Amino acid sequence: MISRIAFGVLIITGPLMVWLGYGGVAGLNAWFWVKMALVVVMAISIGANDALRRRGNAAAAGVAANISRAALVCIVIAAVLAFN
Repeated sequence: MISRIAFGVLIITGPLMVWLGYGGVAGLNAWFWVKMALVVVMAISIGANDALRRRGNAAAAGVAANISRAALVCIVIAAVLAFN
């Protein structure tokens, strides 16, 4: 539950930070767009994990969870490179 709240905070504060801090996305580099693509991958894998768990497919849900974790690590790396 805490991770879902944290992901929601990411979705809300990310665009707000870009808008307030940079005045929009025009001046951001390619690493920012890599980060955004990874956020989408993470959102999809979280949704897939939930759906697969509800269907009782624990093995596939575990794969989706691992994809989500890997995407999170890559998000942090891309964010450091984007906002360096």
